[in-house]
Amino acid sequence: MANDVNNRVILTSVIIAVYSIWMGLDIWAGRRHERLPTRSIAAFFFVTHGIIYSLRIPMAIAAPAELGHGTAYSAWFALFSLELFAHTILSAVAMLVLIKERGEALYRQASRTDTLTGIANRGSFLEDVQAHLARGGQGTLMIFDLDRFKAINDTHGHVAGDAVLKHFSARVSSWLEGGMLFCRFGGEEFALFAPRHDIDQAADFAERLRCEVAAMSIAHEGREIGVSVSIGLADVAAFGTDFDRLQSAADNALYAAKEAGRNCVMRWTPSEGLADVAERMRVPDTAPTFNASIAG
Repeated sequence: MANDVNNRVILTSVIIAVYSIWMGLDIWAGRRHERLPTRSIAAFFFVTHGIIYSLRIPMAIAAPAELGHGTAYSAWFALFSLELFAHTILSAVAMLVLIKERGEALYRQASRTDTLTGIANRGSFLEDVQAHLARGGQGTLMIFDLDRFKAINDTHGHVAGDAVLKHFSARVSSWLEGGMLFCRFGGEEFALFAPRHDIDQAADFAERLRCEVAAMSIAHEGREIGVSVSIGLADVAAFGTDFDRLQSAADNALYAAKEAGRNCVMRWTPSEGLADVAERMRVPDTAPTFNASIAG
């Protein structure tokens, strides 16, 4: 009977030790997707419990527990039972805190995300851009608007309009370069901040984006919907790190693009001693396209 008890101890120790270590490693691996403070603590508890619990195996072989009162009994068995009790409480507390942190993280993420398109919303975009500007960062702000979007809603319906917004957001997101911030500003208006681009680099990028959007055809319920976009640009080098002034300049450029016939890129340029003016991008004979290396 004592041998049967120790064999069961060995078997259960192997199962629990393997499961605990696997659980701890799985929790630790999740830090790449969710960087939660308690994740490493919970992983530590599970891994250490698995390692300590596995020590019951050599103990059951070297100093077999005796059978007493229907269960295994020995000094080492009692110590391991105490360890199991302590680790159970600590792991349970760590997991409860981890669940709470995950819920809070999901709530924060939801509060920063546009519910329709899944990209950043206006609030999170402003927060990130203003933090960049507060550090003295440079870059260019692009504000763009889908042309004649109301006509799409009126002709094809609001469901089709939502499909256009989602498809447009997904495509632009796939073209973003490293460090760029992209959001839905509201309605059919979007904003993109390129921290590593001066006005000329940003204008080239915006023109490529405009061409790609103009070439898009969005299928919805057997119909093909074409879209185009007008883009207004303003850079930090010209207008400073005050976001309101930067946004106002980009808005002015966008309005100028609309007045120029839509489906074009305009930059707002401060003129010394004169009113600020808009400058239209010179469109090349052959519009450049996005290279596959840009996607991602």
